Amino acid sequence: MVVRRASGFGLRWVLAGVGYALLIAAWAFASPLGAAPDEAAHTVRAAAAAVGQLQGRSVMPYDRTPQRTPAQADFLNAEAQQFTIPAGLAPPEPCFAGHADRAASCVGAQPTRRTTGTVTAVTYTTTAPPGAYALAGLAMGLPQQLLPPGYLGRLALALLCGLLLAAAAWAAGARGSLWPLAGLALAASPVVLFLSASLGPQGVTLAAALCFTSALIAFWMGPPRRGLVPLLAVSGAVLALASAAGPVYLAALMLLALPLVQPARLIPLGSLAGLLVVAAAGVAGVAWVLDHRLLPAGHGDVLAAVPVVLRAAPTVAQQAIGVFGWSDVTLPLAAYVAWGSLAVIGVATALLLGRWRDRLALALGVAGAFGVAVVAEAFVLSPVGWDLQGRYLAPVLGALPIVAGFILQRAGVRPRADVFLLGAAVIALQLLAFWENARRYAVGRHGPLAFLDTAQWTPPAGWLPWLGLAGAGGLLILLSLVPLTRAERDQEAHGPLVVVDPISVSR
Repeated sequence: MVVRRASGFGLRWVLAGVGYALLIAAWAFASPLGAAPDEAAHTVRAAAAAVGQLQGRSVMPYDRTPQRTPAQADFLNAEAQQFTIPAGLAPPEPCFAGHADRAASCVGAQPTRRTTGTVTAVTYTTTAPPGAYALAGLAMGLPQQLLPPGYLGRLALALLCGLLLAAAAWAAGARGSLWPLAGLALAASPVVLFLSASLGPQGVTLAAALCFTSALIAFWMGPPRRGLVPLLAVSGAVLALASAAGPVYLAALMLLALPLVQPARLIPLGSLAGLLVVAAAGVAGVAWVLDHRLLPAGHGDVLAAVPVVLRAAPTVAQQAIGVFGWSDVTLPLAAYVAWGSLAVIGVATALLLGRWRDRLALALGVAGAFGVAVVAEAFVLSPVGWDLQGRYLAPVLGALPIVAGFILQRAGVRPRADVFLLGAAVIALQLLAFWENARRYAVGRHGPLAFLDTAQWTPPAGWLPWLGLAGAGGLLILLSLVPLTRAERDQEAHGPLVVVDPISVSR
């Protein structure tokens, strides 16, 4: 049994959690519907789930457009299913895709869609489990006239992602642990928030991966805390069942944590039960994918995939930080250099100051990301001619700064103004990314920097509320990283009052 004195650091994770929720909510309105990768196809699946359709009818052939190779068309045809959905929930055409130099004003010029009756729609996003789609679909089906249904679906998933990131901040913020909170701030890159605010399972996967990583590392490296095991079980189950690749990410993150395992912490039945829940969810996720995934014909060439992954590494890193839309909204090069430098410096410092177990965990994290990339390239992407993208690896890459933050905390590195300055840089880049994305749809990628008076496309309620919401979210995250007070420094130095049962806690 562990009895702890009440901590004075609770406000920091609350600030961070609310800040992430506000930023994600702002991102949900910063792009027109259909702006996220495959969002229109995900919307069809969510609309079908809203009326209880989890399985559609196979349709062949579905896609023979000249923009795709025969192998790509065959792959999509194998997964395509036809659903009958409410006409009012059908996704709008992403008329702006492929035209980044023009505003998204064509959205308002589209003919009015029917709002009654049903329509037949086809989607190729049938591999992922239905949980995220059902949540979004229920929100889309709510009776209201204020917002297009797609925004309600986005907001439902944004709420789930916001809760997961708030829980990640709670797990990282034990005893005022500013370094783990700073690591989480680096892990929750602009593309994580962008995808968390989109209608599709990728954002839920990313948020669940960051939450699971924070809880898992806190469980093995931090002080024993009530609530960590349930959080570990819930976030691991969500990660395993959010997307087709969820079990792969779950395995990679658990591999990363192996060097940090303390067997004595598994003695309590609750801890063991929590990990068994995660394992069971992973098995269920694998079973779903095997039952629904038709891999491309042929055998993957792992050796040939290695040099492809190495050549793609700079682009993948850039995309894992911040490439939005249909990969047509980018940031200035300096933004990628700054974010990447902060992450590399943090991980390198942790490698220098950590124990051998800590270094091995970071090495396994890098190896896990590389392994996921090679397997995806060899068995899924290369056979059909698709490129490796950063969002495929972000769930594993995001674990590295989180682990580094815990290592720096345990190594006794005192957080001073350095953490606050890191936070200021991160938030400045977050707001820059939000502004650049908003500008692309308001006036086009090369439109005026100050676009509020010349915007050709505006989200519901205009730009000012969402810009203000993003600024408020960034400010709250920054406030969570202000230097420790004297009382907090004293509590950090002496640690909480702990009464320990030596059987349940390993020293």
